[in-house]
Amino acid sequence: MRKNCTLFIDTTNNYCYLAVSYSCLILKKAKLPVNKNVTDIIVDAIHKLLKQAKVKPLDLTHIVLNIGPGSFTGDKVGVTVAKAWKLFDPRIEIMTINSLLLQTKDGNGVSVIDAKSNKLYLAVYKQEKEIVKPCLIDKKDLAKFKKKYSKLPLVIDQTDSMYDNFLKHSKSFKKVQDIKYLEPLYLKNPV
Repeated sequence: MRKNCTLFIDTTNNYCYLAVSYSCLILKKAKLPVNKNVTDIIVDAIHKLLKQAKVKPLDLTHIVLNIGPGSFTGDKVGVTVAKAWKLFDPRIEIMTINSLLLQTKDGNGVSVIDAKSNKLYLAVYKQEKEIVKPCLIDKKDLAKFKKKYSKLPLVIDQTDSMYDNFLKHSKSFKKVQDIKYLEPLYLKNPV
């Protein structure tokens, strides 16, 4: 049994990504398809993952949470789980990162996520520093950002690398000081 483990939660898109890590190594991970049922599956999925990793809930010391932008419901579910966990176990530290930074492999890039309805979520990062804050743009405006930041890679909907990137971006996690201020990163109104 291991102590001082971290639970990673990402419910912001079409999959629920979960991972348990210890000392910068992923012990177990799960990628579950979400079909408007993330609220129904999240608690059981976490329980199952912890059991597979042979980690008890009280062995966790940190929760790392992707706060979005992404699916309106998915963003909210992850935040709700983290808040509830913190209320249950006040010693847990909650750390956050946003989807746009998380999908960059090395903290560099014009990071873009499809926001549907001809809109995109966009942010620009250089060495994990925010050059353009996460925002909502029209798809037609992407060319302007690509041209302006042509020396940076274009990163679009890179959800396959979430686990590796979770470990790589540990210095960019933001510690939540007070859970009453923990909120999803909403950049558009729900559809």
